[in-house]
Formats: sequence, C-alpha cells, structure tokens
Amino acid sequence: MSLEREYIPPQGLEESWFGISPAQGTTKRYREFAYPPYVPPPPIPPTEGDEELGEFVVYPFAQDAVLSADPTYSYTAEYTIDATDYAELAYWELNKAVDILSVFANLVCALKSGDATTVTAKWQIKSGVHAGGGSYIDLTDAFTETSTSHIDHSRSGVVSKLTSFPTTCPITLALMAKKTVAAADGKAKIKSNTYLRIGYKV
Repeated sequence: MSLEREYIPPQGLEESWFGISPAQGTTKRYREFAYPPYVPPPPIPPTEGDEELGEFVVYPFAQDAVLSADPTYSYTAEYTIDATDYAELAYWELNKAVDILSVFANLVCALKSGDATTVTAKWQIKSGVHAGGGSYIDLTDAFTETSTSHIDHSRSGVVSKLTSFPTTCPITLALMAKKTVAAADGKAKIKSNTYLRIGYKV
C-alpha cells in the first residue's frame, strides 16, 4: 500500500523540487515550495520636519590610542596652575552642526600640590567657540588636593540634565584650576580615558 500526499502551494510561491521519500513502510510523494527572494520596499522620501538622530563618543584629551595596552594610565603633559583665582588650563571645542539631545561625560584629571598650598579644580562648559561664545557654567563640583604626588579626581554623569546646559553646537569644555598660595607650585594633567558620549539630532 502506498500513500501519496501532494501539497498545493499558496499563491505567489514557486516550486523548488519534487521527490519521493520512503518512510515507515509507505511511500510519500511530496513537493516543497520556496518563497521568492524578499525585496525591501523603497525608502520613504524625507518630508519637512524629519530629523536625523545619532550618537558619537569623543576622547578630547587622548594622547595615545584608547585601545593601547593600558590607556587608563596615559595622561596629557602637565599643566601649571599659576593663579589664585580660577584660570583655564586646557580646553576642547566641538564645532559640529547638530542639536544636542544628551551628553554623558566621564572626566578625569590628576592634581598635584606644591608645599604649603592647596590646588582646586573643576570642569566647566559654555556655548560657543573657545574664542567667543557665552559664559562658562560649572559642569562638576570643585575638588581639591594637598598631596605632592598626582592624585586622580573623577567625575561622571549625564551632564546635559544640568540647568543652562548648551543645546546647540559649538560648545567648549574646559578644565579650570587655582591654588591658595601664589608662590607655591601646582600641577594638573588629564587622563586619556576622559570622554563625552553625545546624542544629537540634525
């Protein structure tokens, strides 16, 4: 006794092959059908009001490749802290034609104090290019150091939630520092793993 089974393909399918396969003492005759290759629909043309969203990560002060053997211990050259009032030690400018949606920052610098003095530093940001633009606002709290050896100070978080944070480019990030005794020495340097993760729209 034999059993024949034939499948009728749904509309739009193509027959791929035909064969006979013995199974459990019976003969089954069957066909298999394959869907035609998928053809994606054409892209929807842009309309007024459409926005391009994206994200990028930058390492503004990286001196070596971030994927080097141990980037955690790579720093910029030392900056001298000269003033007893806050003064800019280093800056980075982002001049890209985008609107800023969010910014996560990981900011790390090492401070070293001279004898009989305390050094204090903080990160700030402003809207506009370095040579102009608006006024700096605090991105972090102030942190101090009295050690005569370099000590790391790290700050991280979603800084775009801060009041008055710039929402358009260009922007300028800066490390500010001061010392308590004018005649004493103070040094700072920035770790190469300092980075900004920026979400944007165009």
